[in-house]
Amino acid sequence: MPVTTHLSLVSPDRNALLDVIDDAEAAFFDYGLAPDISDVQHLTGTESDSIEDIHAVTDDALPDHFSSEFTSEISQFDGDKLYYAAMRGLPVIGRIVREETPGRPSVVIQSNTQTGSGPSCGVYRHDKLTGDYVLLSKADSRLG
Repeated sequence: MPVTTHLSLVSPDRNALLDVIDDAEAAFFDYGLAPDISDVQHLTGTESDSIEDIHAVTDDALPDHFSSEFTSEISQFDGDKLYYAAMRGLPVIGRIVREETPGRPSVVIQSNTQTGSGPSCGVYRHDKLTGDYVLLSKADSRLG
C-alpha cells in the first residue's frame, strides 16, 4: 500500500485559506512536488446543531471523517461560513505546508496519513506567538 497524506484545511476566512494554498503551491514547486489540491469550497451544514454534520458541496471533497479534535477547533470559529480545501500527496506535503508557508491563525489543518501499518491523524493550529503551526492532537493506530 502506498503511503499517502490527505490534508484538510478549514477556515472562516476564504482569503486566508487561498493565501495558504498559494504559498503551499509555490513551496511544492520549489521541492518538485505536485500534490492534488482541491478548489476552495464552502462547507454547508454549519447551521445545524452539530459541527460533525458539516459536509462539502461536492461528495468527494472531504476525507472519511473530521476527528473530534478537528471539529472542536472548527467550532471555535466565529461566523456562519466555513471554507474547506484538501491536499493529497506524499507525507512530506504536511510538513511543507506547516513549515514552509506563512501561517494564518484562522486556518486549521488536519493531516491524515495512511501507511501499510495503519493510519495516523494530526490536528494543527497556527500559534500567533511563535508563528508556527503547533500540533494539538495526534492519533496513531500504529501505536496501539
